[in-house]
This record gives sequence, structure tokens and C-alpha cells, in this order.
Amino acid sequence: MKTVQPIDFAKYAEKEPPVEAQYVKRASDIAAGARSYLRNGIGMTGHTLPWLKTHDAFRLRGGEVTIWAGINGQGKSLVTGQIAYSLTKYSKVLIASMEMKPEITYARMCMQASGGSNPTDSYLDQLDSHFDENLYIFDKIGSINPTIIRNMIRYSALELGVKHIFIDSISKCGFDSNNNELSKTFMDMVTGLAIELNIHIHLIHHVKKSNSVSDHLDVFSVKGAGELTDLAFNVVLVYRNQDKIFAEKTGDWSKVEPDAPDSYLELVKQRNGDVTNKLWAFWFHSDSKQWIKHPTASPELFIQPWSK
Repeated sequence: MKTVQPIDFAKYAEKEPPVEAQYVKRASDIAAGARSYLRNGIGMTGHTLPWLKTHDAFRLRGGEVTIWAGINGQGKSLVTGQIAYSLTKYSKVLIASMEMKPEITYARMCMQASGGSNPTDSYLDQLDSHFDENLYIFDKIGSINPTIIRNMIRYSALELGVKHIFIDSISKCGFDSNNNELSKTFMDMVTGLAIELNIHIHLIHHVKKSNSVSDHLDVFSVKGAGELTDLAFNVVLVYRNQDKIFAEKTGDWSKVEPDAPDSYLELVKQRNGDVTNKLWAFWFHSDSKQWIKHPTASPELFIQPWSK
């Protein structure tokens, strides 16, 4: 794991922006990509999430932006962290978590990747070796302005070769997300960069406060101006099973089975996929903090213990 700080790209940001000529393409420049879409369909291109049951419905394609939205404290950062380290098998990843120290972010990912809260030093050595080549963390706590966000994205993609950037969260990106014009300007910027650089940008965000945590969420629940979800390519909701939380607190299991799912991911928008609405159930493995595929599943090791 390496950290990236604003000083790293201060001089880079002074370079001239790319000239318009780069956007003019010959047919031969795009023929291979077009053929791939014809043969496989655009919905089946891109990187997959770490759970097999999601693969036939949702992919993380280059040139797109996904909003991961949910109630505060219900697992957005944990599940996107699990997704982030799984993607390092295929590409370089940067996490900009402006609400948490890099050491804490990395420690939680190591717990998830090792399948437990107390990984051995030898296993951590293997993780360190892999992540040092493929994982970057933006070392800045607190709000930063959209210009720094733009420079960070361009620097990470062009200089480091990063293909997935996680920004946690939109509330730390230096603009009022309830302002339609500012939200549109920000989303125009990040979607434009995702397309230009052929990367995937993940935006973690909150949902609006409701009368009850048990109220069902939908795309309109995402906090802030409608431009955020309108301009995003994909929107995924992250939430916990409120009936199960209630049962665990009170001992009243009349409304839910003990092995009912703990959490859900709900795809409520996918612009370029064949599936636009899909719900996936997950269970929480408390020792590793992994989201697992069924109640009796074991956490999956990112690196097998016999790996060298």
C-alpha cells in the first residue's frame, strides 16, 4: 500500500490539459472494442465484484461512475473496501477516504483479505507485497475542493496507471450536494474524467434521512440534488436488514428468521447493462468484517496460505 498526497501531483497539475485532437479517432482505433461489444454485449464487459452471484448482472466498466449510497454506519465503507482490494487482482486501485486515517483503512482491508481480525505476520507480508504494487491510498483527512479531486484523478490515472478510484465520500468533496448547479458541475467533471481516462470512479454517498430506518430505499433516497444520480452511470444502495437488527437487540424473532440476510446490495440504476434492478443478499462475518455469500460460508482468503 502506498499513499498519495496533494504535494505528489502539485507540479503535475500545472501541465497543459490534453488537446482536443486526442478525441478524434479512426475506425481502426475503436474496432476491437466495438467487436467485443458485439460478441459479448457491453453488460458483460468490465471487472466483476468479489461475489459470483453478481457477475451476470453487474460489472465495473471503464469510463463509468458508480454511486454507492446508504445510511450512515450501515457498511458502505466496509463493502466498498472489500470490493476495492478484490479489484487489485486485475488492476491498480486508489482509495481516497477523507474520513479515516490511511492506516485504519489499510488495517480493515487486511482483516477482510485475511479472513480474520488477527492475521499472521507472514500473511501480512504477502498482502503488503501485493498491495504495494496495486493499491494506493490518498493521505488527506477532511474536505478538499473539486480542483484537487480532479488533479488527484488525472495524476492517479495517467502517472500511476490506476483504473479504479474510490472517493469516500461525496460530502468531503468541497461542494453543497443539495445545490443542483454545483452537483451538476461536479458530476460533469468526474464522469468526463472517467470517460476520458477510461477508468471507473466510485463515489460513496449518504441517503436522505427518513422517518424510520426501516423505510425502503430507492434511487430517490440518495441525498442531495437529483443531478448526482441522473449523471451517474450506476447507482447501488447499501443497507442492513432492519428487522434482523431489531430482533438481535430485543430477542423478538417473530418477524425474521435467525439465518435471514444481514445486509443487501441493491442495483437501482445501470445505464450500460442489461439489468437495471437487482437485489443481492449478504451475511456479515464479524471477525473478518467480510460480506459473505450465504450464512454458512467462510470468509474468502485473498491470498491462499500456500502462496509464495
